[in-house]
Amino acid sequence: MALIFLAWYPAPLAKMMGVDQLLLILIGVDVVLGPLMTTILYDTSKGRWLYLDLAVIAILQLGALAYGLHSIYGGRPALIAFNVDRFDAVQASSMDAAGLASVREKGGAGLPLLKPRIVAALLPSDPKEREEVMFSSMSGGPDITELAQYHVPYEQAAGQAASRARPLSELKIVNGLNDAAWESLLKSLPLPEERMGYLPLKGREVDGIVIVALQDGRIIRLSDLLPKWTQGG
Repeated sequence: MALIFLAWYPAPLAKMMGVDQLLLILIGVDVVLGPLMTTILYDTSKGRWLYLDLAVIAILQLGALAYGLHSIYGGRPALIAFNVDRFDAVQASSMDAAGLASVREKGGAGLPLLKPRIVAALLPSDPKEREEVMFSSMSGGPDITELAQYHVPYEQAAGQAASRARPLSELKIVNGLNDAAWESLLKSLPLPEERMGYLPLKGREVDGIVIVALQDGRIIRLSDLLPKWTQGG
């Protein structure tokens, strides 16, 4: 639980990626394979064969746990990628393998093993290559955020993110926050309201936001507040 919620899916990404539902299924399966099967099969009259039954149950339970954790690990949001006018939470399993291999061959970093890394996904300057990337996305192939060869450190696009940021005041209306809740949110942030903006953050199950400083695009906070586009805007 600590590994999942503190490293692979730090708040608010666990809610946005729907990992809590997967975790409940995993726990449910392990409960069934463990205590319930043991209760059904436990019989002291079996003698030594009882130990074999318990060993099989333990192996099945560990196998289910390993498979579940592997699925959760593969679905983790390995990258938070800035993409034109929003951020995308990019799952490790959705990354293009060829692109990752190309980056590693050039000495670049692969996917982080624990906490997500923030990057920017920039379209190539070559028109033909840009057309290929856009066609790939439209035809169901990898999008620019899933092609590691087009990723750069977020700092290189922070100014662009700041220029694309939406007014923070939209969040009060979109999320139906009363005055007290809104004031509490503003007090928890390090800058005055007029010096901050937000960009939508696309998740697998629900969307959130990334609050940025308007001066330099510095990321201040990820939040599960709804962005404007979820309300038809």
